[in-house]
Amino acid sequence: MLLSIRWNLDETVKDCSGQPVYGSCRLVAPGALLISLNVQIVGDVPIARSTAAHELGHAVFDAPAWFSGAAQPTPAAPRRVFGAPERYRREASDWSEWRANEFMGSFLAPRRLLHGELLRLAPACGVPLVKGRFSNEPPVAANCPELPLLFDALGDAFGLTPSFISVRLAKYDLIALSRPREG
Repeated sequence: MLLSIRWNLDETVKDCSGQPVYGSCRLVAPGALLISLNVQIVGDVPIARSTAAHELGHAVFDAPAWFSGAAQPTPAAPRRVFGAPERYRREASDWSEWRANEFMGSFLAPRRLLHGELLRLAPACGVPLVKGRFSNEPPVAANCPELPLLFDALGDAFGLTPSFISVRLAKYDLIALSRPREG
Protein backbone atom coordinates (compact mmCIF):
# COMPACT_ATOMS: atom_id res chain seq x y z
CA MET A 1 0.00 0.00 0.00
CA LEU A 2 1.26 3.44 -0.90
CA LEU A 3 1.31 5.91 1.98
CA SER A 4 0.91 9.63 1.56
CA ILE A 5 1.53 12.16 4.28
CA ARG A 6 0.26 15.72 4.11
CA TRP A 7 1.23 18.48 6.52
CA ASN A 8 -1.17 21.10 7.87
CA LEU A 9 -0.06 24.24 9.69
CA ASP A 10 -3.34 26.12 9.41
CA GLU A 11 -5.75 24.55 11.90
CA THR A 12 -6.07 24.89 15.66
CA VAL A 13 -5.41 21.36 16.85
CA LYS A 14 -7.40 20.20 19.90
CA ASP A 15 -7.76 16.89 21.68
CA CYS A 16 -11.06 15.09 22.24
CA SER A 17 -11.82 17.22 25.30
CA GLY A 18 -11.27 20.47 23.37
CA GLN A 19 -7.86 21.28 24.90
CA PRO A 20 -5.25 22.75 22.54
CA VAL A 21 -2.39 20.38 21.72
CA TYR A 22 0.91 20.77 19.89
CA GLY A 23 0.01 18.44 17.04
CA SER A 24 -1.77 15.39 15.76
CA CYS A 25 -1.37 12.59 13.27
CA ARG A 26 -4.54 11.15 11.78
CA LEU A 27 -5.76 8.89 9.07
CA VAL A 28 -7.91 10.90 6.67
CA ALA A 29 -8.40 8.33 3.89
CA PRO A 30 -7.09 4.84 3.14
CA GLY A 31 -3.31 5.23 2.93
CA ALA A 32 -3.44 8.97 3.63
CA LEU A 33 -2.23 10.64 6.81
CA LEU A 34 -2.54 14.25 7.87
CA ILE A 35 0.01 15.61 10.31
CA SER A 36 -1.14 18.90 11.84
CA LEU A 37 0.88 21.30 13.95
CA ASN A 38 -0.81 23.88 16.13
CA VAL A 39 1.38 26.84 15.22
CA GLN A 40 -0.52 29.05 17.65
CA ILE A 41 0.94 27.17 20.64
CA VAL A 42 3.98 25.48 19.11
CA GLY A 43 5.57 28.88 18.63
CA ASP A 44 9.31 28.88 18.16
CA VAL A 45 11.31 26.84 15.68
CA PRO A 46 12.89 24.28 18.09
CA ILE A 47 9.46 23.32 19.50
CA ALA A 48 7.96 23.21 15.99
CA ARG A 49 10.79 20.93 14.81
CA SER A 50 10.41 18.58 17.76
CA THR A 51 6.62 18.49 17.41
CA ALA A 52 6.89 17.73 13.68
CA ALA A 53 9.41 14.95 14.33
CA HIS A 54 7.22 13.52 17.12
CA GLU A 55 4.17 13.40 14.87
CA LEU A 56 6.28 11.89 12.08
CA GLY A 57 7.22 9.19 14.60
CA HIS A 58 3.53 8.37 14.97
CA ALA A 59 3.22 8.17 11.18
CA VAL A 60 6.20 5.83 10.93
CA PHE A 61 5.38 3.52 13.83
CA ASP A 62 1.64 3.75 14.53
CA ALA A 63 0.05 4.31 11.14
CA PRO A 64 0.95 0.89 9.66
CA ALA A 65 -1.32 -0.74 12.27
CA TRP A 66 -4.10 1.64 11.26
CA PHE A 67 -3.94 0.13 7.76
CA SER A 68 -4.04 -3.50 8.90
CA GLY A 69 -7.72 -4.34 9.16
CA ALA A 70 -9.18 -4.46 12.67
CA ALA A 71 -6.91 -1.72 14.01
CA GLN A 72 -7.66 0.51 11.06
CA PRO A 73 -9.88 3.48 11.87
CA THR A 74 -12.40 4.62 9.33
CA PRO A 75 -11.99 8.05 7.74
CA ALA A 76 -15.31 9.03 9.38
CA ALA A 77 -13.81 8.32 12.82
CA PRO A 78 -10.09 8.89 12.30
CA ARG A 79 -7.50 7.67 14.76
CA ARG A 80 -5.77 10.68 16.21
CA VAL A 81 -2.58 10.84 18.19
CA PHE A 82 -2.19 14.09 20.06
CA GLY A 83 0.92 15.84 21.27
CA ALA A 84 -0.21 17.57 24.44
CA PRO A 85 1.55 20.51 26.05
CA GLU A 86 3.16 19.41 29.32
CA ARG A 87 0.56 21.24 31.39
CA TYR A 88 -2.06 18.81 30.04
CA ARG A 89 0.10 15.70 30.34
CA ARG A 90 -0.46 14.56 33.92
CA GLU A 91 -0.60 10.80 33.40
CA ALA A 92 2.28 8.60 32.30
CA SER A 93 2.83 8.44 28.57
CA ASP A 94 1.76 5.29 26.81
CA TRP A 95 4.03 3.17 24.61
CA SER A 96 3.06 5.01 21.44
CA GLU A 97 3.92 8.40 22.94
CA TRP A 98 7.20 7.12 24.40
CA ARG A 99 8.21 5.64 21.03
CA ALA A 100 7.30 8.84 19.14
CA ASN A 101 9.36 10.85 21.65
CA GLU A 102 12.36 8.54 21.27
CA PHE A 103 12.06 8.74 17.47
CA MET A 104 11.94 12.53 17.71
CA GLY A 105 14.99 12.71 19.97
CA SER A 106 17.04 10.31 17.89
CA PHE A 107 15.98 11.95 14.64
CA LEU A 108 16.82 15.51 15.71
CA ALA A 109 19.92 14.74 17.79
CA PRO A 110 21.36 11.33 16.85
CA ARG A 111 23.67 9.92 19.52
CA ARG A 112 26.78 9.74 17.35
CA LEU A 113 26.43 13.30 16.04
CA LEU A 114 25.56 14.70 19.46
CA HIS A 115 28.54 12.96 21.03
CA GLY A 116 30.85 14.31 18.32
CA GLU A 117 29.66 17.86 18.90
CA LEU A 118 29.94 17.39 22.65
CA LEU A 119 33.59 16.36 22.25
CA ARG A 120 34.20 19.38 20.02
CA LEU A 121 32.36 22.01 22.12
CA ALA A 122 32.95 20.89 25.73
CA PRO A 123 36.49 22.33 26.08
CA ALA A 124 35.38 25.77 24.85
CA CYS A 125 32.52 25.71 27.39
CA GLY A 126 34.86 24.78 30.25
CA VAL A 127 33.35 21.32 30.64
CA PRO A 128 35.95 18.64 31.35
CA LEU A 129 35.78 15.36 29.49
CA VAL A 130 35.94 12.25 31.65
CA LYS A 131 35.88 8.50 31.23
CA GLY A 132 32.37 7.23 30.63
CA ARG A 133 30.67 4.22 32.18
CA PHE A 134 32.13 1.89 29.57
CA SER A 135 35.89 1.74 29.09
CA ASN A 136 35.69 1.21 25.33
CA GLU A 137 33.76 4.44 24.63
CA PRO A 138 35.11 7.94 24.01
CA PRO A 139 34.95 10.36 26.95
CA VAL A 140 31.75 12.04 28.14
CA ALA A 141 31.00 15.41 29.72
CA ALA A 142 31.80 15.80 33.38
CA ASN A 143 28.93 16.70 35.67
CA CYS A 144 29.98 20.25 36.53
CA PRO A 145 28.53 23.76 36.98
CA GLU A 146 29.47 24.69 33.38
CA LEU A 147 27.10 22.10 31.85
CA PRO A 148 24.40 24.69 31.05
CA LEU A 149 26.92 26.46 28.79
CA LEU A 150 27.43 23.20 26.91
CA PHE A 151 23.66 22.64 26.69
CA ASP A 152 23.32 26.12 25.14
CA ALA A 153 26.15 25.54 22.66
CA LEU A 154 24.81 22.13 21.62
CA GLY A 155 21.28 23.54 21.39
CA ASP A 156 22.55 26.21 19.00
CA ALA A 157 24.47 23.63 16.96
CA PHE A 158 21.41 21.38 16.55
CA GLY A 159 18.70 24.08 16.47
CA LEU A 160 17.14 22.70 19.64
CA THR A 161 16.49 23.94 23.16
CA PRO A 162 19.06 23.46 25.92
CA SER A 163 16.54 21.37 27.87
CA PHE A 164 16.04 19.08 24.85
CA ILE A 165 19.82 18.64 24.64
CA SER A 166 20.14 17.91 28.37
CA VAL A 167 17.52 15.14 28.08
CA ARG A 168 19.24 13.57 25.06
CA LEU A 169 22.66 13.69 26.73
CA ALA A 170 21.23 11.96 29.81
CA LYS A 171 19.42 9.32 27.73
CA TYR A 172 22.59 8.61 25.76
CA ASP A 173 24.74 8.42 28.93
CA LEU A 174 26.92 11.27 27.65
CA ILE A 175 27.12 13.01 31.03
CA ALA A 176 29.10 11.45 33.87
CA LEU A 177 26.82 10.48 36.74
CA SER A 178 28.94 12.10 39.43
CA ARG A 179 31.00 15.25 39.64
CA PRO A 180 34.76 14.91 39.21
CA ARG A 181 36.82 15.23 42.36
CA GLU A 182 38.43 18.61 42.92
CA GLY A 183 42.13 18.99 43.56
